[in-house]
Amino acid sequence: MVVEECGEDGLLVPARHAPALASAIRRLAENDDVTRKFGMAVRERVVRSFDEKSVIEQTLYVYVELIVGLRQAA
Repeated sequence: MVVEECGEDGLLVPARHAPALASAIRRLAENDDVTRKFGMAVRERVVRSFDEKSVIEQTLYVYVELIVGLRQAA
């Protein structure tokens, strides 16, 4: 899952930057409040974004796009 707002529901670190990753992991390991805050924010987003109706609609949209694309290619 992608961090939507750094500091609100996760931490962003530069790609291939081990010291920054280690620092972020250390921050989470040492701060239960921050870890709990991120967990609650992500859970709220998952519940909001991945309810059954939404997932079905998104899946059907992908299938329709695939069918339309196949028909246009034929």
